[in-house]
Amino acid sequence: AEYKGLLASLRAAVPLGIRCLLVKADSQLLINQVSKEYHNYSSTNVQAVAMLRPTDCSIQAQVKKLERHFDSLQMLHVKRHVNRIADHLS
Repeated sequence: AEYKGLLASLRAAVPLGIRCLLVKADSQLLINQVSKEYHNYSSTNVQAVAMLRPTDCSIQAQVKKLERHFDSLQMLHVKRHVNRIADHLS
């Protein structure tokens, strides 16, 4: 759900002409993967692949494609209890 929410947010911001965007999420894995701090490993490394969702490569590619529309796109990890608005929206 976090990945779909991120993509929906980025897609919604593009036609609005938003050039600088700060994305706050309580999923450290999402933030790190999109920020490229965690790498997707080859399918031969079963343990590493098991940690990643099957669509991570696709999600990263879609985010990278959308990222071109922004002058600044920042990702910020927030604690779950701080992110109550997003919980209510989901």
